[in-house]
Amino acid sequence: MKKYLLLFLSIVLVGCGGGNGSSGSAIPAPGTPTLVTIIGGDAKVTLGWAAVSGATSYNVYYGTKVGVSTAGAKITGATSGNVITGFTNGAAYYFVVTAVNAGGESPVSIEVSATPQVPAPGVPSGVAVIGGDAKVNLGWAAVTGATSYNIYYGTVAGVTTTGTKIAGATSGNAITGLANGVTYYFVVTAVSAGGESPVSSEVSAKPNIPPLRAPSGVTVTGGDAQVNLGWAAVTGATSYNIYYGTVAGVTTTGTKICRELLICPVL
Repeated sequence: MKKYLLLFLSIVLVGCGGGNGSSGSAIPAPGTPTLVTIIGGDAKVTLGWAAVSGATSYNVYYGTKVGVSTAGAKITGATSGNVITGFTNGAAYYFVVTAVNAGGESPVSIEVSATPQVPAPGVPSGVAVIGGDAKVNLGWAAVTGATSYNIYYGTVAGVTTTGTKIAGATSGNAITGLANGVTYYFVVTAVSAGGESPVSSEVSAKPNIPPLRAPSGVTVTGGDAQVNLGWAAVTGATSYNIYYGTVAGVTTTGTKICRELLICPVL
């Protein structure tokens, strides 16, 4: 009986390894993530980082002050490239990332920041312009989300935001103080809290003195080898031309008088 008992004890000691063997190496915590991208959006931020060897998950910490640590607001199990929502537009946020595995959590990454913001509005469309007397009227379709508009213009095609600027412009309003006979080129941008849109398609117009209306109240009285011709004054007219002929239907191809005079007086 004693023989069998000793054999049993020997087997147990071998199975337990005698308590003197190594328990194996501990898993090290992963390295620190390197942040690659941060993009602010409308009440959101997209944060990206390079994968860390051995990491099984990542934590994002953030706050509204510089110097974020692991005591900041925490997002566990974060994924690179995912959108983090629920932020306040116009406020700056600061972010760090850590990598995690069974060995623990890495030190925090270098801090980065972003300011969520309403996106800039779209480009104005339907831009049209009509030239007038030393002025133009410029109009465009309303842009969703825009709070104001800027007009840029110049006398050379290819106007950009470096051109002469009219801030807070309104569609349909007149732009005055332009030179008659000169071609002007115009673009429009839409503005919101999110910034300024790209410029619209370019349009052009040449301000000119508007055409005169035709004289009215024309009367003629025949005399001895002569006629007396009269008419009502026309607003804006600086001179008058008379055309005549011996066949009905006289046009500006008829005989012209007062050709050499500065003003043909009203009779």
